[in-house]
Amino acid sequence: VLMDKGLVRVAKLHLSERANQLPAGEMATMLQAFATWRVDDVAVAAASADAVAKHATRGAALPELSDALFALARLGAPCGALQRRLSRRLEEQPAELHGLQASVLVRLLRGLGNA
Repeated sequence: VLMDKGLVRVAKLHLSERANQLPAGEMATMLQAFATWRVDDVAVAAASADAVAKHATRGAALPELSDALFALARLGAPCGALQRRLSRRLEEQPAELHGLQASVLVRLLRGLGNA
């Protein structure tokens, strides 16, 4: 995979500075790109995991959260808070799982199982 190191540097800076302000879908997309490019930055991954955990509490859509969680798991990022919040949310609202695509469920289970 070709990647522009300058673009990665700008994306990491953007993500670390604005992690708490970005929508869950944008976070998931950036994290998936980082995982694909094998961008190893523990500080950015930790800040991202915390921000996505807040989105989970605020009721962000499960497909976006599963994408972010799966990417964080691929990055080896610490995401225990996100895993706990998602687990609690699904225990309290199991109906949220109904109607999800199989691919979303697989990413969600992979991310939750990567504790």
